Amino acid sequence: MVKKVTKFLGYFVFFILALMYFAPKVSLYYFLESRLAPLGIIISTEDATDRGFTLDVNNANISFKSIESANIAEINVKIFALYNAIDFKNITLSTAVKSFVPLHAESANVRYTILDPLNLKATLKGEFGEAEAEFNISKYALHLELLPSDLMLKEYKTTLQNMKKNESGRYLYDKNI
Repeated sequence: MVKKVTKFLGYFVFFILALMYFAPKVSLYYFLESRLAPLGIIISTEDATDRGFTLDVNNANISFKSIESANIAEINVKIFALYNAIDFKNITLSTAVKSFVPLHAESANVRYTILDPLNLKATLKGEFGEAEAEFNISKYALHLELLPSDLMLKEYKTTLQNMKKNESGRYLYDKNI
């Protein structure tokens, strides 16, 4: 009996790994891109490459409602059964937001796990400092905690005034979308 269960689990794990490896990730990426277009989100000039268990997207220009919003040098998408993550590196925002936040972010990491199915979590690092965000899918609620950099504290006081400062020096922002 133990041998049959072990054999079944071995085949099951092999099937899941094979499914993840051979999934048409590039085609799924372009399908997602076509679903974002009616929302006004256009991703252009990117190069998508299937790396087996991950998908790499390089040099993506993102526009929102025909306004260029960001350039992202590297995107790495990891879609696994229990844990999914998207890593962004070298993000440059449009100059339209220069009066609100610094334009360069080193990295952003967005995570989703079925162990916490209602929340997307993210960590961000850049000229603005370090931030942690959580988005509740069911309530459409965003919670952001920012540990601002010296640049953010000196040049972007107006933005920080729209946030609540807690006793540890972090700035909090909560919004229901």
